[in-house]
Amino acid sequence: MLKVADVSQYQGNDISGIANENDAIIVKATQSTGYVNPNFSAQVATAQSMGRQLGVYHFIERENNTDDTEQQAQHFLDTIGDLATNPDVALILDFENNAAYETLTGYEPRKFADYVQSKTGKKIWLYISNADIRGGGHGYTWSDMADYPVWVAGYPYSADTPVIYDEDLQNWANGAYFSNMPEWQDKVTMWQYSSNGYDKSVFYGDVELWKHLSAGGAVTPSEMPYVAPDNVKPEESAIDKFKEVGNRFILQGDFSIQTCQFINKMYQCQSEDLAADPFDWDDNGICTKLLTDVSDPVGRSFEDGATVAFLQRFNHGTIDEYNVSANTVGIDMGQEFGGMLWLDADKAWNHA
Repeated sequence: MLKVADVSQYQGNDISGIANENDAIIVKATQSTGYVNPNFSAQVATAQSMGRQLGVYHFIERENNTDDTEQQAQHFLDTIGDLATNPDVALILDFENNAAYETLTGYEPRKFADYVQSKTGKKIWLYISNADIRGGGHGYTWSDMADYPVWVAGYPYSADTPVIYDEDLQNWANGAYFSNMPEWQDKVTMWQYSSNGYDKSVFYGDVELWKHLSAGGAVTPSEMPYVAPDNVKPEESAIDKFKEVGNRFILQGDFSIQTCQFINKMYQCQSEDLAADPFDWDDNGICTKLLTDVSDPVGRSFEDGATVAFLQRFNHGTIDEYNVSANTVGIDMGQEFGGMLWLDADKAWNHA
C-alpha cells in the first residue's frame, strides 16, 4: 500500500514536508473553466524531484445550469500540459456536491472521462464521497463508471482529530463503506480517511499498480483487506456492529423529514428514516442546527417532506450510549443542540 497526500493552493509552494511523509502526491490543477491552482507547477516539481508518484486533478462544478463538462476537461488538459500523456501520472476528476455550488447531475464524470480519454488515451480516476456513491439524495447511479479507478472520501473522525491508518480503521471502512458499493465492491483504488493537517489517503496497491492504472490499465481487485457483505453474521445486531468498529458512526447520506416543530425551545425535525419507534420528541427530535436543508439550502425552511442531511461536523463521530433492549444508539450532540439524540440502531447502521 502507498501513503498518499493531496494538496491544493492552501498548502503553499513548499510541500516538501508533506512529500516526506508520503509515497504519492496528488495536486489540484484546475476548477471549472477558469481557475488554476497558483502553486500547481511548484507542487508538481517538488513531488517529481522527490521521486513521489504523481496525480493531478480537476474539481468539477456546474454554473448557470449549463453543461460545460468538455470545456472544463479541456481547461484541465491545457493546464497540465505534457503530464496529460505521461503514463505514470494519474488524471483524476473530483466530483462532490457542495452547498456552495449548483447540484451536479451525475452524468458529468463519464462525459469528462470520455473526453479526456479521446485526447490522451488514458482513463481518469474518480474521486467521490461515500454519500455521493449512495446517491446523495440526487438519485445518482454509477454503473457507467464501474470500470474506472475510484478514490472514496469518507472520514471516521472530525478534521481536528489526528488519525492513524491501521487494520482496525480499515475494518471499520470495510463495514461502513466498501461492502455497500455495488459498482466497485472489491475494486476500490484508494480511500481518503482524514483531513487532519492535510488530506490523507491510502492507495491499495504498490508503485507498479499505480503506474498501471495511471496509464489507463484495467481495474482489478484491489489489495484492500475486503470483507464481502455475505460474510457478515446474520445474527449479529447493529449495536454489535457499531461496537466492532470502535463505536464509530457515520451519517453522511441525505434523509427525509416528516415535519419540523418548535419543541423544547428549539426547532426540531422528525425523521422516520432514523428515529426509533415509537417516536418521542425529547429523545428522537433532531435539532435543525445540526442539519442542512438539501431541498432549500438558502432559506432553510425545513418543510414537511424535505430532504436534509447532517452538517459535516455532526455526521460522524463516536456513539456515547447504547440501549440494547430498545435497539437504539445515543449520540451526545451537546446541550445547545438538544443533548442526547437517540436513533434506531439498524437505521443508523444501514444509513451510513
